[in-house]
Amino acid sequence: MEAPKSPEAVAVSFHQKFRTASDQVADHSGCVCWSSVRGQPCGGDCGLCHFPADTCGSHLNFLLGGRRRGCGFGDRCKKVHLEQGNVLAAIEPFSRSAAAPTLSSSAVASRTISRTKNSTSGSKKCTVPPHVVVARIKKHSDKSPYIDRFLNSPFLNDFLDDNDLRLLLASTKNRAKEICEAYAAADRVLEIFKDAPSLTIFDICSGKGFLAVFLSFLLPDCKIIMLDADGNMKVPHVNSRPNLSFHQCDIFQKDCARLIERETGEGGKCILVGIHLCGNLTPRLIDLGCSLDCCSGFVVCPCCLKGKLGSDCNCAGKALGGGQNNNYNVLIDTMRAEAVSRGGGTVKVEFDDKMISPKNGFV
Repeated sequence: MEAPKSPEAVAVSFHQKFRTASDQVADHSGCVCWSSVRGQPCGGDCGLCHFPADTCGSHLNFLLGGRRRGCGFGDRCKKVHLEQGNVLAAIEPFSRSAAAPTLSSSAVASRTISRTKNSTSGSKKCTVPPHVVVARIKKHSDKSPYIDRFLNSPFLNDFLDDNDLRLLLASTKNRAKEICEAYAAADRVLEIFKDAPSLTIFDICSGKGFLAVFLSFLLPDCKIIMLDADGNMKVPHVNSRPNLSFHQCDIFQKDCARLIERETGEGGKCILVGIHLCGNLTPRLIDLGCSLDCCSGFVVCPCCLKGKLGSDCNCAGKALGGGQNNNYNVLIDTMRAEAVSRGGGTVKVEFDDKMISPKNGFV
């Protein structure tokens, strides 16, 4: 039986398996409408190349140079694996046409939701009264001091008075857990913020942006940007905060690094934040945080790792006695070792027992 690997050895295996931000090659994946591949409507006027919904996205992305490895299912994949010649022929008009977005176009790199009040696409009226929203949150106050902190915050009324922000609170099932995670991450961002008073903060894989909204209140002079691969989410609450915006962006694409640099601005500094990232998202965030000159630091709370890297962590956890806690502790230490190996400056690990979730480790 193979001996369990140390966190440092697991971190090395990460480099052997995945690309870093600095050695990625140019790809053509930005010419594809990935919503069509996922079977989601895009309106048909995106100017990108559409493929059938039964196409294997992993294999397609590999053929286009967007990822280093192809579909992990191989012959067992139930999706259609297209031939590379047919794929390249299909995207050729989109990569060459001046009328269509090119790989360097910001329209391919991101979809920005305007902060103007007239651009609240998908907004609907919140029918839950403010006092009901407060009561739903208050019943969890015994689980974490972060709940009382929010209920006593100076911006609580801003949440309740704004229709879209109140809708965000009312419609989020795990709102107490989200509030705790947002405060836990925000406190660690504020610690870095002391050394760099003017920053752009990126909420990586933001989802609907619970954390980003909190940061927009806590750091009103900073630019807060949500990044997520899902461009079909309804996020009208973005328009409720003047320093908040959303970009559709797949962090594994090369365009992501360019987007971060562009939005940070020449001579500016940024912080990358990610909460409960799954799979390879945590290593990728660390990769970006350590590779980009404009990045002052990062705060990440991993959820899990998958594939060989996750198996190595679980194996090391079993050697320590097994159990979810040991496995998660090894995962956190592995990500710490990964950051250290990348020359990530001062790397700290903290566990926040005020969070409701047991996965409460921060790197």
